[in-house]
Amino acid sequence: MSELSPICQRKALLGKSIITLDDASKAGVVNEVWVDMQSRQVAALGCQVKGRTSVMGVPCDRIQVLGDDAILISTVGALIDISPEVYTRFVDHEMVTEGGKRLGQVDDFYFDRHSGEITNCLLSGGGIAGILEGHTSLDATEILVIGKERSIVKAGSEERLVKVDKGLQQWVEVGRAKVQETAATLRERITKKETLTVEPVVPEALPASTSQEQSEVSSGS
Repeated sequence: MSELSPICQRKALLGKSIITLDDASKAGVVNEVWVDMQSRQVAALGCQVKGRTSVMGVPCDRIQVLGDDAILISTVGALIDISPEVYTRFVDHEMVTEGGKRLGQVDDFYFDRHSGEITNCLLSGGGIAGILEGHTSLDATEILVIGKERSIVKAGSEERLVKVDKGLQQWVEVGRAKVQETAATLRERITKKETLTVEPVVPEALPASTSQEQSEVSSGS
């Protein structure tokens, strides 16, 4: 049995079942990961409960097991109403440095499975720009303040971003380079084939007629 990774991805939790240990019933499914703005840590998992319209969730200190495929809690009583004044989704936050430079927006983040501490977040340009340019990773130690809609990070953080995936634009450029390389190879092969020297075909010489045959032909005429 493999051990769980200590680091958990927010997006990987969405849609996972929350199951109670007392009667093995399904309390709901995870529909959000809430971050405490003061501690800057994951504080609760939002729970979509059938028949409930209020924002429900389970605080991290009431979670018995945060598994890869399901979340286990003691009883359904572990669920509470989530206060939007205390928590934030953190995703879609605009990240701005102390120097006023915009780094992008938060598309996803990773956190410690046991402590709830955010380890790093994935940034993009947002919208079409995010699809074209891909993502960069920002270490959570760069974060100074997490607000309701945006966060402040240390000056110079833009120089410490790490590229983690290729956007559509880069993949298109790679594909274009491959096509150009293939076309160049084909042209080279065609050029070489055209310059090959072809040996001329010389027909075999007919055998010379004998003197006797020539005499017979002459007398017959």
